Order: sequence, then C-alpha cells, then structure tokens
Amino acid sequence: MTLRNPSLSHILMRMIKPITFALVGLFIAATPSVARAQCNAYLQEFAQWAQAAPENVVAFEMVSHYRASSSETATQMSTYTKGTLDLSTFAGIGFLRGSGKRFVDDREWHQTNCAGGFGAGPFPFDPDATDQLGVSISLLDHRITLTFANGAQRTIQAPQCANGVMYGFSDAPGTLLPGTMYVLSLKRATVPK
Repeated sequence: MTLRNPSLSHILMRMIKPITFALVGLFIAATPSVARAQCNAYLQEFAQWAQAAPENVVAFEMVSHYRASSSETATQMSTYTKGTLDLSTFAGIGFLRGSGKRFVDDREWHQTNCAGGFGAGPFPFDPDATDQLGVSISLLDHRITLTFANGAQRTIQAPQCANGVMYGFSDAPGTLLPGTMYVLSLKRATVPK
C-alpha cells in the first residue's frame, strides 16, 4: 500500500522512528530487570527452604574455569567445589552462607595399589589436596562473594540465573586479567542439627 499524501507519510515515519527506538531502549533496559527477577525467583525458593526448618540447608556445587589469555600456552585452571549454605542475616539483608570442599585440577592425584599392584594416573583433582572455599550469596543484589583458604576474596558482581544455575565472572583485583567464570547450582538438602 502506497500513501498518496507525502505529508502523512512523513508524519508516520517521524512517529515510527522514536517509537522503535523507545521499544529497543525499553528492551535493553528491561534485560537486567529480567535477569534480576530470574535470580530473585531462583534464590527465594532456597531461602524459604532454609528458613522452614532447622535441619534444612542449601547444598551447592560450583565449577570454575580460568584462562589467562587466548594463547595456546596460557595458564589455565579449573575447580570443583561442593558444600552447603545456611540462611543468615546481616544488617537486615539475607544471605545464603557456608563453605565447601574445593578441588583444583592442577593438584594431581596418582592412584596406587590398583589391581595387580600397578599405579595409575596422574588424574586432576587430588582428593587429598583440597581446601575450603567460603561462599556468600546476597539475597538483595545476588552478589556472590568467595573467600579462599588464604583469605583472598573474589566477587561475582552481577550473576545471571537461567536453567537452574547461577553464573558469572569474578573480578580480578589489581590485574588487567579477565575474571574467572563460575557456574553454581543449588538444591534442597537436610542435615541433622
């Protein structure tokens, strides 16, 4: 269909452009809100579970991967952490806090006394060379704070939530290096109290 009145066509085009830009702007502005809403729903389920009974805790599993650069010889490290979180409050803000056993891929494990007297390995993630990792998740802004055995801390400022996991990159204070990618999943659990 062709508009015969050029002034009407010009008026419509002048109206469509700002409306299109406004809709695109609303979509872009709503994206963090959608991510926040997804994390709110995900975390509230577990906070309510942890609050319902003293024996209720939130079990977590977390994996991470770090690569210092894109070169083939870049330093790389992967970790696996498994632990539990409790619900706590500080200054009126709710947190899921706890710790877990952290396995690191560069701590190799050599299995001995295999069948036939032979050893096997090396394997990554030595079960005899683990450390504790503290985990705190703010229910207000979803920030995840990780506290390592040596006292160092890393923060995932704005994690995303989708398909039953939280994920994001940590900061790398004092460096120009990229942060570490973390993926965290939660589930309901109970422990005797």
